[in-house]
Amino acid sequence: MIQQWNLQVQRQLTQQMSINLAYVGTSSQHLSTWFNINSQELNTAPGTVLYKDANGVNFGSIDRGLNNGVSNYNGLQVYLNSKMHNGIQYTAAYTWSHALDNSSGGLGTGTNGAGIFITPAGPDMTANYGSSDQDQRQVFSFSALGELPFGKGKRFASNVPWAVNEVIGGWHLNVITFLQSGTPITVTTGNYQYTSPTGVVSYPGGGMTNRADLTGKISYPKHLGEWFDTTAFSHPAVIPALGQTSTFIAPGTLARNSMVGPAYRDLDASIGKDFPVAYGVVGHFKADAFNLANTPAFTNPDMTMNDGNFGAITSVRSFSERQLQLSLRFTF
Repeated sequence: MIQQWNLQVQRQLTQQMSINLAYVGTSSQHLSTWFNINSQELNTAPGTVLYKDANGVNFGSIDRGLNNGVSNYNGLQVYLNSKMHNGIQYTAAYTWSHALDNSSGGLGTGTNGAGIFITPAGPDMTANYGSSDQDQRQVFSFSALGELPFGKGKRFASNVPWAVNEVIGGWHLNVITFLQSGTPITVTTGNYQYTSPTGVVSYPGGGMTNRADLTGKISYPKHLGEWFDTTAFSHPAVIPALGQTSTFIAPGTLARNSMVGPAYRDLDASIGKDFPVAYGVVGHFKADAFNLANTPAFTNPDMTMNDGNFGAITSVRSFSERQLQLSLRFTF
């Protein structure tokens, strides 16, 4: 079940330009969530699951679906549009928003491991509420189409011979740029911190994936080797006095998706022209450049405390490098 609402104000600024400001909100209930109901129980010894056979053998993974997920979105959207004027046309759009949920939908992307915990009473989704996996706080896009001012009827070289005009005239340039803030990330661990009565500290495996404890202030050095301050996190601890020696006793104190990965920047450009070939035949030439500045598009850092690359960025997005493309088309 989804409810949507919005309030928009439009204003014409000039004969060619208008602006639209909008508040947009949505609220969703009964979202489908799939998870393994037979995964490790929270606050129990490793290997403790809800369903075993008569001989005590674990049945293995058992997928279960619930329709109790919720989500909400609130956003400010600004859209500026300019019609073609003096050979230039452009649009700009900016969104400032926040999306939260306790379910990532039917496929359960990104939340099965460190969000939905299994207890003897069943699944607990209360600790899973936080920023949506798809949450992007700020997004800006700008596109412009312009006719280059060269050749017949243009500002420069308007009186050149026909042959020269065929070379320098009729060109148009298009640019598109995207600026986007990073996507949410969460520090996870498969270990817990156990301090024995004699003071010996060890980090055994807890049999499940948990969020880390936040023991410092989240900060971002933003280096490839350390995107965020890794010293601000610790493995969830157990309490020896309660006899907890081999299990997580609670979800880590770090909230789900409370951190953010690298931002994304991209500039695409194309230049082309139309030219007559014969009666009823027009040629179209175009050169495209994707990620013109060849700006690295980094993936999110390694978020697993047990990993040797914890906090480091080790790769870039697939096919994010600069790509060039030439095309020639005839219309008749």
